[in-house]
Amino acid sequence: MLEDEQHRLALRVAALEEPQARPSIGLSPQRLGQVYLLERRLRAEQGRRVGGTLEALASDFGVEDVSDLPESVWPHVLVWFDYQLAKG
Repeated sequence: MLEDEQHRLALRVAALEEPQARPSIGLSPQRLGQVYLLERRLRAEQGRRVGGTLEALASDFGVEDVSDLPESVWPHVLVWFDYQLAKG
């Protein structure tokens, strides 16, 4: 879907434009916990496969694994989940 692709590209651009105040070591354990809670919500509401959601999140942000997401993109991760939940 063109709209989905535009959304993914906008997220990647936003993530690249975020200033890096410190070297990125990935999301904190608390943030990763929130990612898994949001993933479970998607699974409960839409029946999505666990691995598929996490793979899509990582792919859309251009990282190999969700644990590689830099802390600086956290607001964009929340937008990503909001978008996925709204697609229902």
